[in-house]
Amino acid sequence: MASSHINNQVKKGIDYENAWNNSSLLLVNASEAHCRAFIVETYYAVLLEIIKTASPPLGKVLIELCELYSANTVLKMSGDLLRVNIN
Repeated sequence: MASSHINNQVKKGIDYENAWNNSSLLLVNASEAHCRAFIVETYYAVLLEIIKTASPPLGKVLIELCELYSANTVLKMSGDLLRVNIN
């Protein structure tokens, strides 16, 4: 969405720097979503290695924490996730 917004503004005659500035909120939302996805993905990958040596109850708790964080993130950012337009 941010890229489309920038391109549309440039097509309307606005210089690239101002189009970028006008799209700053969309760019911030996109970068925040990317960072959160990276955190969850990395945490889950490390978690899979940790639970191999951890006790089963501890592994279960860690997985549940990861699932809770993921669900919380999705709920907080559901508006942004619903607006995603993949071409």
